[in-house]
Amino acid sequence: YPWVSLLHQLKDGNLDALGKLREISEYFAIDSDGAFSGCIGAIDGIAIRIRCPTKKDGVHDPGNYFCRKNFYALNVQAICDRQKRILWISPNHKGSTHDSTAWQETRLHDLLSDMNDILKEHGLFIVGDSAYPLSAYLQVPYHQPSPNYSP
Repeated sequence: YPWVSLLHQLKDGNLDALGKLREISEYFAIDSDGAFSGCIGAIDGIAIRIRCPTKKDGVHDPGNYFCRKNFYALNVQAICDRQKRILWISPNHKGSTHDSTAWQETRLHDLLSDMNDILKEHGLFIVGDSAYPLSAYLQVPYHQPSPNYSP
């Protein structure tokens, strides 16, 4: 994926890659009045329906492919840009796998974790829904948007 290549290049200090990631970020900032300035992707998981796997398929635990939506599936993790173009995809998890687990078991998670300080230095991050764990490079919704302040 070219997007992942840009991350590797940024990790190696390539400022051209930083410029290209900033271009992606500018599109996210357009409709958010700058609130998403620095956003270089949005992650989500989707359950892709499959037929029930069998032992003939080499699957010894078909029940793990049954997802919470009541069908057999693969948990596919994907990151897209503001134009809904896929920047990265991982179809490697069984349907019963939670999005946060599927994400944390990817090489991209490891790469972004390794790049945490670099991404923070340049103000770059991805966004996800509440299924994902908050980190410096992954912003997720905060459940109490109003501070609980009493004088």
